[in-house]
Amino acid sequence: MSAPDEPDEPEEPDEESPADGHLAALRHHFACARAERNGHAFARLAKERAFRRAVELLDPHARAVLDELDAGLLRGSGRVDGHPVSRLPDAGLHALWTLSWPAQADAGVDPVTLHAYYAAALPLPLLCAGTVGDWPLAVVDAAQAAAARPVLRAAAAAELLNLAQQAGPDLIP
Repeated sequence: MSAPDEPDEPEEPDEESPADGHLAALRHHFACARAERNGHAFARLAKERAFRRAVELLDPHARAVLDELDAGLLRGSGRVDGHPVSRLPDAGLHALWTLSWPAQADAGVDPVTLHAYYAAALPLPLLCAGTVGDWPLAVVDAAQAAAARPVLRAAAAAELLNLAQQAGPDLIP
């Protein structure tokens, strides 16, 4: 148990399977939100440094995910770009990773976008995609249902995060 003036550290189980990583991330997020910190950072400048480091660590993974889409669906016709951390109009920070390709540009639609942001009014940074709201339900057998688990995890975690953003971090015990 922490002293009354010290924030609680996020509870993390001794061992988690790789599939439980989203639970550890959510536990960490809510513990940090309750303590009004980002990792071990409490001051805004320190939180911004932590955000920049998180973007640096996330960069190869975001690029790899977009490269997979390009190779697997666009026949290598796309271009993956990383946009460095920059200031938002509200004085927050953000970084983007995009996948663009000729047909997308010709159609006048935005590229596939992964977005890390730390708005000035937010206690913690967030990660989102450009337009995500729907996902195809292509399930006709047990193997396809099991393969949908990462999408279901991501959707449920995003929903839980949005609910906690509305109600506050104490929504999560």
